[in-house]
Amino acid sequence: EKMNRTCYCLVLVCLPPLLAGCPSGEDGGEVSLEQRFLDAKNITSPSSRANRLIEVARDYYAAGDTAGGQKALDAAFEAAGAAEDTVGKANAFNDIAVAEADFGRKSSAEEALKEARRAANEIELPGIKVEQLAKVAVTFGTKLEDKSKASAYLSAAKDAAEGITDPATRAEAIANLAASHHDLGQADEAAAMMTAATEAADQIEDTNKRADAIGKIAAKATQMGAANAEDLFDQAISVAEEITDASAKAHRLADLALAMHRAGNSAGAQELIKKASAAADQIGEQGLKTEAQSKIDGYLKQMYHLAMV
Repeated sequence: EKMNRTCYCLVLVCLPPLLAGCPSGEDGGEVSLEQRFLDAKNITSPSSRANRLIEVARDYYAAGDTAGGQKALDAAFEAAGAAEDTVGKANAFNDIAVAEADFGRKSSAEEALKEARRAANEIELPGIKVEQLAKVAVTFGTKLEDKSKASAYLSAAKDAAEGITDPATRAEAIANLAASHHDLGQADEAAAMMTAATEAADQIEDTNKRADAIGKIAAKATQMGAANAEDLFDQAISVAEEITDASAKAHRLADLALAMHRAGNSAGAQELIKKASAAADQIGEQGLKTEAQSKIDGYLKQMYHLAMV
């Protein structure tokens, strides 16, 4: 009887690491990490392959298999390098860098960040280019604790943002820079960037686009815990209510309502979704009306689901 109790204890202690990160197969059995690694390597899309390999690497490390984790991250690095989509490549290399840093491979993390920066510099869309360069800066500052390189890369992102001529793209890019400053613990710089983002948004002539831009800035401000986040949402709503086209107005108010709900203002979101529904009722063309109402119904379901989580 004593021997049986000892065996049971061994099973209870040893079983969790063996099963860590292993989903069930089609037959209900557990899929080994090695099989998941091999399956991930067979994914056709390089960026998707890299992302899956990063997941497997983390599960290897969680199971105590350092060699397996390193093997998976090396394979992820190779897969990311084969990606032709510059955005996907930049994202993949940045995620690899984060994982490498989390598991103590600093030099490997730095190599991945160099590749992420190289891919980011090749991105043609200026707003996304700024976002990716800023991500590299934040990873350097938060994961590798290299404030010097973080500042250098964030400066490069700012230079890219200054070259953006479209006010809407510029506003969103500057808001992303504000969030990056926030993530790096630079509160004063973050506040200054949020002010600059709002000023850029105010220059947008199209009412619908201006409401959209201010709404995105408000959402970013909420993520940062900025005191003026609610005021920015109010400003976005005020602009949205000036939209003359009923369809565009309904869609914009609905988008702002969902953003407000995600920001934690469920009461305000409920009131705003009613305004969106009222705007949808004013749409003359039946197809456009159905499209707007369907979107609003979908958002209501999302808001209910989020409230239940």
